[in-house]
Amino acid sequence: MSQVSIAEIISTQWLIPGVYNKFDPSRALRGPREMPRSLLLWGQITSPMFNPANFNKRMTVTTDAEARGLLGSGSILYQMWRGAKDNSGLGLPIRVMPLQDNSTGIANVRTITVTTSGSRGSGEQAVYIGGDRYSVGVQAADTAAQIAAKLGAALNVGDNPFTVAVNAAVITLTAKNKGTLANTIDIRTALYDSDNDVLGVTLAIAQSTAGAVDPSLSAAIVNTQNSRDTEWVVPYTDGANMAMVDAELLRRWGQDVQSDVCVITAMRGTEGTHTTWLASRNNPLMHSIHTANDPTSPFVTAAMAGAAIETAASLDPAVPHEGIPLVGYKAAREDEFLQSTQINNIMLAGGSSLSVQSDGTATLMRMVTHYKTHNTGAYDESMRELCWIKTLSWFRWFRNTLFAIRTQGFKMGEYAKPIDGQKIMTLEIAHDMLMNIYGDAVTLGRMQNSDHYEKTMLIQIDGPRGRLKIQDEPVLMTQLHQTMITSMWAAGHV
Repeated sequence: MSQVSIAEIISTQWLIPGVYNKFDPSRALRGPREMPRSLLLWGQITSPMFNPANFNKRMTVTTDAEARGLLGSGSILYQMWRGAKDNSGLGLPIRVMPLQDNSTGIANVRTITVTTSGSRGSGEQAVYIGGDRYSVGVQAADTAAQIAAKLGAALNVGDNPFTVAVNAAVITLTAKNKGTLANTIDIRTALYDSDNDVLGVTLAIAQSTAGAVDPSLSAAIVNTQNSRDTEWVVPYTDGANMAMVDAELLRRWGQDVQSDVCVITAMRGTEGTHTTWLASRNNPLMHSIHTANDPTSPFVTAAMAGAAIETAASLDPAVPHEGIPLVGYKAAREDEFLQSTQINNIMLAGGSSLSVQSDGTATLMRMVTHYKTHNTGAYDESMRELCWIKTLSWFRWFRNTLFAIRTQGFKMGEYAKPIDGQKIMTLEIAHDMLMNIYGDAVTLGRMQNSDHYEKTMLIQIDGPRGRLKIQDEPVLMTQLHQTMITSMWAAGHV
């Protein structure tokens, strides 16, 4: 039997007889641990009953009834929550950051003008708002004003992001939230091949007022500084808010904070619109979805993708996100898709897109970050893959957690040899801990090549300052994105 020095758990000066049994959980969990993950959605709300003291403060919302009542049906944040909920796996908490409309904000206003002419028919007339279908039956004898009144009544429901007013044959839609996000809400009369306007009926859709002035994220960012969520969905893409988000992400990523979070946003537009916006972006902790003309609102697309990405990361951050379906996503018609060469140019600029199938469903494509250039200005691919960022974040959390739990209260043995049962940190003990942790990461398929890791590891003990200093080279598991096959065919006899 080896000689082990067992640490005292009560003072040797305590002489009262008794049995003293201490529980130490530091060795209770010996296998790999999963990093706690959660999604935080940022957006404006409309509920008049919301307590103003809770603006810019994160909270957890679990059920649809709770979300609808707290955030307001049709609000930006409720639409985002609904999209995220449909795409989140079991156990992923969804938190919200309720924001107030800017006091000087301007609401987006659209009009739908109904006209009738020529031969008239009967049938179903549809209007799609953000991909959601609203329809009414139209009779051949209906006037333009009567059709407008029917459509106005159908559109005047809680989940519509616009309030509805009807004057004669003109339907006026006013966004429930002020700012630019409502400008991106798609309104159309045909989405599927089976959609057609009723014979002799025309609906002219126009924007009379563009929404402007989004809320500032400044106060909300301050309120999140002591909390940790692993994926944020931020729908605002203006320079001022992006600069604040960039600064907060880089602060959290630093070695003195280590509260990592990634941010996703989404945009709709032309290839030039996307690449121009991405040209000024270079944050490895941000990623974005870029589409051309999809009916799903960009802020909802971002929420769907954020939930799908973080659900996948909760299972394994190193698994590529390709092929993950976005539940509830409404894709554009095939002739409105971004072409593969356009998507490739967007990806080179630091953005991502979606794979859209012929049936209108969509899946995530290869997810890249905004990072493109080193701080020297040189082109750099070292932090381009989102999976790499997610894996590094997990590995740092995993290792930090084990070191914090298992080395608390240790003395430092700069010249000591390992002593069983004594809490003394030596070079040998540090080496063994690091290799055990790395072995768990290898077992999970998130790291590889233990030999290289061990050979390149440097460990130093700085006794006077009480510091254990480590330099290592973990080898990340990479992702399969492309398979290339050359077929050397033969015809006939071989």
